[in-house]
Amino acid sequence: QSISLSRCARVTDSSIIQLAKKCPNLESVSVNECFRLTSEAVIALASSCQQLRSVNVRGTRVTDTAIEALAMQCPLLEAVNLECCLNLTDAGVMTLGSRANRPADWNGQPYTQQSPSSSSIQPPSSSSSSSSSASSSPQMMLPPPPRSHSAVQSSSSSRSRSESDELD
Repeated sequence: QSISLSRCARVTDSSIIQLAKKCPNLESVSVNECFRLTSEAVIALASSCQQLRSVNVRGTRVTDTAIEALAMQCPLLEAVNLECCLNLTDAGVMTLGSRANRPADWNGQPYTQQSPSSSSIQPPSSSSSSSSSASSSPQMMLPPPPRSHSAVQSSSSSRSRSESDELD
């Protein structure tokens, strides 16, 4: 389900809050240039509509708090338009970025913070081998390193291995 209220200058937080309560299965919401909207509306969307995949809040008065709510409560979020959101700071954008490409946990619930030592999401398993379960589990999507960089890295690491062999 989706809704676009783009450029509806008279739409207020209270109408979006009611919409969020009545339509919890929304996947796409566009409220760009709805100048009266604040973080209160986006926080209501995040808490009530956890199936959101796309949110356009361009030109609204949202703050870091609203973006943090989206990041924490909408695990399926794929696209967010934050253009002309003058009340955002680096903190809100960084929170959103730190949650990017992290799927819902295995029960379909929003992703929950893991310990700092954990770098990927692991499904529940009885397997004792962490390397085999890590290769089959979803992980944060990171772009591959540039080829020239990885080639330099591998040649320098093999060089350091052979140098250490000579020292032994």
